[in-house]
Amino acid sequence: MKTNPHRNPPIPPVKPSTPHQQKNQPPNKQTNKQTNKQTPIIVGLGASAGGLAALETFFKNTPPDTGMAFVVVMHLMPHHKSNLSELLQHYTAMPVSQIEDGMPVAPNHIYVIPPDYELGILNGRLQLLKLTKKEPSMAIDSFFRHLADDQGVKAVCVILSGTGTDGTVGLKAIAEQGGLVAAQTPDSAEYSGMPRSAIDTGLVDLVHDPAEMPPALVDYVQKIDFRAEEADFDEKQLDDLNKIFLLLRAETGLNFSRYRPSTLSRRIAKRVAVHQLNSLVDYVEFLRHNREELAELHQEILISVTQFFREPAAFEVIKNEVLPALFAQRSVDRPLRVWVPGCSTGEEAYSLAMLIHNYQQERLPALKVEIFATDVNAKMIDQARIGEYPAAIVADVPETYLTQYFIKKEHTYRIKTEIREMVIFAEQNLLGDPPFSKLDLISCRNLLIYLKTETQRQVLSLFQYALKSGGFLFLGSSENIGELSDYFTVVDRKWRVFKRTDSRAVPPPDEVFFEITGRPPVLRESAPPRRQSEAGSRAAASLTGAVAAGTL
Repeated sequence: MKTNPHRNPPIPPVKPSTPHQQKNQPPNKQTNKQTNKQTPIIVGLGASAGGLAALETFFKNTPPDTGMAFVVVMHLMPHHKSNLSELLQHYTAMPVSQIEDGMPVAPNHIYVIPPDYELGILNGRLQLLKLTKKEPSMAIDSFFRHLADDQGVKAVCVILSGTGTDGTVGLKAIAEQGGLVAAQTPDSAEYSGMPRSAIDTGLVDLVHDPAEMPPALVDYVQKIDFRAEEADFDEKQLDDLNKIFLLLRAETGLNFSRYRPSTLSRRIAKRVAVHQLNSLVDYVEFLRHNREELAELHQEILISVTQFFREPAAFEVIKNEVLPALFAQRSVDRPLRVWVPGCSTGEEAYSLAMLIHNYQQERLPALKVEIFATDVNAKMIDQARIGEYPAAIVADVPETYLTQYFIKKEHTYRIKTEIREMVIFAEQNLLGDPPFSKLDLISCRNLLIYLKTETQRQVLSLFQYALKSGGFLFLGSSENIGELSDYFTVVDRKWRVFKRTDSRAVPPPDEVFFEITGRPPVLRESAPPRRQSEAGSRAAASLTGAVAAGTL
């Protein structure tokens, strides 16, 4: 949980950059297409049971001229006319409009979702998507995902009172983009399920009562520099970044100087704004005297948001091209070995496990499958081991897999034991610990894009060494093999699937690549959570011993 421990008096609100809309008059739908640069900061508010009181308090305490726009997504009774916009109008001087399809977002305006719809946003225009009976009511998650895609680092979301977990998956998308995530304090919520689920992700930046939330958002918008990722760093700024990396390495043992500065800068800029500081120099001094903030920044940088079957067409390539090749002429005594580095909370590792399990049942049901899923973030590994996810995953998991491989609970889905025990989760630093070997498949998606070019090359060199001849490499859609084209052939260029050639493997440059000093690098196993199965504990312990013995 990330909060602002140094609350300052509210800063005068930002003046709107466009003419103030007349009360209760929505913007003209026929105006020219807006770009992100013309769109105000958009705050998505998600609420359910008990949410009306929270919204009333929130808007009572929101100045009418902040320059922000507010989009309210609330669970409403289907097939019933909603008077939510009229109710909220009593508590604010801002215009409140029920959303119409294609409506552009304007500053100092409140937009309310109508019943029987999900909501999207494209180029600053709100898009209504008619619900069908087959679709669950996860409208908050759906809108937050669209908001992250459309507004990127400028996206802001707030989770208010409600039961269940709606919003938990969507806020992860906003956090991945570097946007701001806020939640109501569970103690102040009539129903604490939604805000508590949000806070449990570890991705929430601000936690406040509804009355305190608006001033905190105004403070943040006043301070945040949205140009941080695009800026060219001068020597002084790079020195300040290096001091931050130095403090992080001393605290965590991880060397973040190998990440792209532009990638890290937006996450650091957000922390500077959250704490109402004026510069990197101030933030360096703040970090020196605040170990809790070092831990928060460490988690902020390590955000690696994933989902089940991300980019489904890519997994079709694995199913139709990779698995047939790996199962061809394979005997039961040759285990299938897969490595998923940077696995985060486990969705991709479990996706591959389900795909492989489904494929092998009609071919080699007795084949042993070993999926090693690793991440440097111990908190994410602990969540992955538990294997329990919000109900919103129904939007990502095929219905047949959802029925076959998950146990449905009240507000969540839990991975069944047969899939859970195919995957061995362990804490591992890809840039410091030894790799696995004799692998048939490596799936490392959307991790390389955060690293400097030279570090990318070294990681890819590691992968070519770890894969068997004829093994496969599965990267993110924005990543490539770069200079290592002699070691791989292209299976699918669009979805970045490559096959290891027969060329001799070149060992990675250990003396340069592995930065552990004073002891031989070993795979570190974090303490298992209470709910880890005995089989999972034994597998993790076996993995650690095997790596140390050099048999993996």
